[in-house]
Amino acid sequence: MIPIRALQHYLYCPHRWGMLYMNDAWSDNAFTVKADIMHQRVDGGGLLDSGKGIKKFGDITVYDEQLGIYGKADCLELSESGGATNVKIVEYKPTMPGNGPALSDRLQVYAQYRCVKRLFDGEISAYIYYSDVRRRVKIDFDSEDEELLLSTVGKIKEAIREEKIPLPVKSDKCNGCSLEDACMPRIRGRNVKAMILEENE
Repeated sequence: MIPIRALQHYLYCPHRWGMLYMNDAWSDNAFTVKADIMHQRVDGGGLLDSGKGIKKFGDITVYDEQLGIYGKADCLELSESGGATNVKIVEYKPTMPGNGPALSDRLQVYAQYRCVKRLFDGEISAYIYYSDVRRRVKIDFDSEDEELLLSTVGKIKEAIREEKIPLPVKSDKCNGCSLEDACMPRIRGRNVKAMILEENE
């Protein structure tokens, strides 16, 4: 089973995913600490609030056994309508991007959506809540989201099967990555040991 969080990490940066999930590497920076503090509100799990016909649950495990994915939804808001249970998925993020939700975050929420849809019979909707602007953004999905999910799951399974971490690629994303120092993306996949030996010849 593949963690849904791993899908988000892979799409953000395949090399970062490999370092996290195949090398067990981790390092905090200001961005990860801020996200951890923000998630404390929902990570306790269980019933968070109830009123006006809506029940809010935090830190809920969801899964899709057929696809082989599982993970935690930050918040599910449940309401009843016509005998069916409607669900709002709310994923918490610390900072709202200037050009809309990041594709990696969208994939993470879509994976949750796919899992939740298999469990409830009512209307399922999805949102990302950005704490810096205190605002929810509704995410509408289409067939491209399903294609991206299946493609990403396939690539992760292939990397695990081959026991091969994808090579690093330098990009603007590196500036906010907590693993930048360990990754050394400027080397762009060159063999570090070979480089050291070359310099000492």
